[in-house]
Amino acid sequence: MVRDDKAITDVAAGLVAGLVDLFSFVNRNSAVTTSTSSGSTKATGGLFTGDSGIRDIKQSMMSAATSPVDGRSPSEIGIVITKDGTVEFDAEKFAAALAADPGKTQATLQTIAGRVEAAGKLASDKYDGTITQRITGQESEVRSLTTQIEDWDRRLASRQSTLQSVWSNLEVKLGQLQSQQEWLTSQIDSLNFSSGSKK
Repeated sequence: MVRDDKAITDVAAGLVAGLVDLFSFVNRNSAVTTSTSSGSTKATGGLFTGDSGIRDIKQSMMSAATSPVDGRSPSEIGIVITKDGTVEFDAEKFAAALAADPGKTQATLQTIAGRVEAAGKLASDKYDGTITQRITGQESEVRSLTTQIEDWDRRLASRQSTLQSVWSNLEVKLGQLQSQQEWLTSQIDSLNFSSGSKK
């Protein structure tokens, strides 16, 4: 059976490209951007900024792709860690490794692919994956906050009703006081008129 080196190389390149996309997505959404307006500087974090869970997922995927296999570094078959903290595919290295020891190279590639798949499932399993658990936890927090908001709405509505009742009573009392004031004023005016007419 003839070995299809191109197909094997495409699998390796596709695996690394998928990881690069993942790491780029995480990095973009973890970045902090700064903007200046009216003399003040404002820093804005991404969706994943400060999220240790996302960092853990990225690290587990990186470890799956770059940890040694039987004492052999993946860089020997062209899966290389870059200085930017991502990976890249060195097609020449892979071709040389495949030509020198095709069986070992394919076995290493299969092991790396299997580890990446396992790490991906650990993160994304729809029942107990890391991401699923985080979503469930955040949904629970949203429900809790919604309940608290509803409680506050009820309290505020009750308080508003109480204050409106107090205000209505105050308006009645004020009206009564104004009536008394008008009566007293008329009585005083009447007394002053009587005193003036006797002189």
